[in-house]
Amino acid sequence: LFILPNVDLYLTGSNAYFMSSQLATNLTGRYVEIEVLPLSFEEYLSGQSLTENLNTTEIFNNYLFSAFPYLLQTSSYAEKIDYLRGIYNSILLNDIVTRLGNPNPTIIERIVRTLLSSTGSLISTNKIRNTLVSQNVSISHNTLENYLTTLTDSLLFYSVPRFDVKG
Repeated sequence: LFILPNVDLYLTGSNAYFMSSQLATNLTGRYVEIEVLPLSFEEYLSGQSLTENLNTTEIFNNYLFSAFPYLLQTSSYAEKIDYLRGIYNSILLNDIVTRLGNPNPTIIERIVRTLLSSTGSLISTNKIRNTLVSQNVSISHNTLENYLTTLTDSLLFYSVPRFDVKG
């Protein structure tokens, strides 16, 4: 199909295979990767018919549960939670656990919870490891770094470098 005129072929997905460099190797020179992210707050606002009755906090709270275009179709809180939980479980329990060679999913969940509870704070591998050790979770520094890299590769988390360090 790739060499036929007037034919575009699109591959989409999120799984351990797509996260690996093997896909890029197999398609070298024959693909363009387009990363599709959830809606920004500005994009969300542009798609809403807002009334003056909602305050900024309410609008932002709605956005937090509706940043995926599919979720704009429903006002059901339960349906939004189910959809978001499905995305989370698919990425975490299928893609990441598979890519890591089926480690203990409870450890991965603990790492994720530690990251989520540290949003906006400075965090390091050592801080995460110390938190896990305090919860009686034994994990080596190298294993934790591997898990964190995989979580970042999955696009479930982003590493944000410090901007205030001069060197």
